[in-house]
Amino acid sequence: MIKQNDSRLHAKIQAYGCNFLAHLAIARHDWLAEEVDHVYHLALQQGIIDANCTVRQPQELLALVGTPLRQLGGVVIANGECWGAKENDAKIRYRIARWKQRDSQHQHFTLWNRNGEYYDPYDADQANYKLEKLQLLGLQFYG
Repeated sequence: MIKQNDSRLHAKIQAYGCNFLAHLAIARHDWLAEEVDHVYHLALQQGIIDANCTVRQPQELLALVGTPLRQLGGVVIANGECWGAKENDAKIRYRIARWKQRDSQHQHFTLWNRNGEYYDPYDADQANYKLEKLQLLGLQFYG
């Protein structure tokens, strides 16, 4: 799967696109840079995302890229607030995790499938960072 820091991507995707790319990875794993940019512009025009890649309407983004999967629920780690499906629900096929970045106000998003396979939209080796459990802010469930 393409990485957020791929120089062929739109500058806003490179800077803020981890959640956007995690959603695209739910649909498929062989995105080309031109395709990602095309979806970015379509989603932006339709109000599905904002210019900084904040996913405002996850259901619509998934539909735009042709997957029938939908957000089923989630949990906020700090207060345990849950909505929709519980984390152990058999319908859940993917989890998008929201992380607090160290020494920053920014957040980062990663994707896991039910087999435990992991997609980090940013190239962690190149960026020289590590995510730790204490940085986990919440999860969104998709199925």
